[in-house]
Amino acid sequence: MMNERIKELADQCWINFYAGDYLVTTPDAFAEKFAELIIRECAKLCDDIDKSYTTMWKSKLGPCEDNFIEGSAQGARDCAREIREWGKK
Repeated sequence: MMNERIKELADQCWINFYAGDYLVTTPDAFAEKFAELIIRECAKLCDDIDKSYTTMWKSKLGPCEDNFIEGSAQGARDCAREIREWGKK
């Protein structure tokens, strides 16, 4: 069974154009758009983790854990940056 979010992303990939009398989507156009959306979605997850560390956890943990929180948040930022860079290749 396919994940519902994957189905939603796939539905956004149907890039149609007219070829004579027919409306078509090429497999290459579909694959390129799908990869772009998957990369964007993964990077967004890392961004969300960064935000949760810097907002929610800071309010719940004391100052002694600041290095842990900042290190974890930086890891999420690095992850998002790497995913976006990988997607450009």
